[in-house]
Amino acid sequence: MESEENKKYELGYLLSPMVPAEDLEEVLAEEITKPIAKIGGEITANSQPQLRDLAYAISKKIGNSRTTFRHAYFGYIQFIAEPAAVTKLNEVWIKNEKLVRVLLIIAPKLTGKKKVSSRPPVANRPSPNHPPAPVESKLVDEKAIDRQIEGLLTEV
Repeated sequence: MESEENKKYELGYLLSPMVPAEDLEEVLAEEITKPIAKIGGEITANSQPQLRDLAYAISKKIGNSRTTFRHAYFGYIQFIAEPAAVTKLNEVWIKNEKLVRVLLIIAPKLTGKKKVSSRPPVANRPSPNHPPAPVESKLVDEKAIDRQIEGLLTEV
């Protein structure tokens, strides 16, 4: 499991759409899962890559030419590993031609505590702890309103 020197990481990746759908599992194992195991990492969670339209086109140099991608397989994987080994592994992933883009982060530790905001509460917004103050309603005399409307209309 996670020791003092090991950290929990999350890798988000875009896999090239040129990879055939039937080869996804094999490519994922070869390019991401096996290298993690090779450095002594332990996979804690992952997702099945899904073909997605990208918000913007991404260019990547593959071989001697630049290729533009408008679709890619998006997936993520969480794992625990030694930081020095992960740094080297990230460099390999960035250079990998089958991976369009990778983002490696140290996963945040969930403490179960609610995050406290330093901002003051917004005025006039009801909160579950403090119900809104009752609003005093004024009784409306319909006849008085009608007289005021008629007075305005006769002035015009």
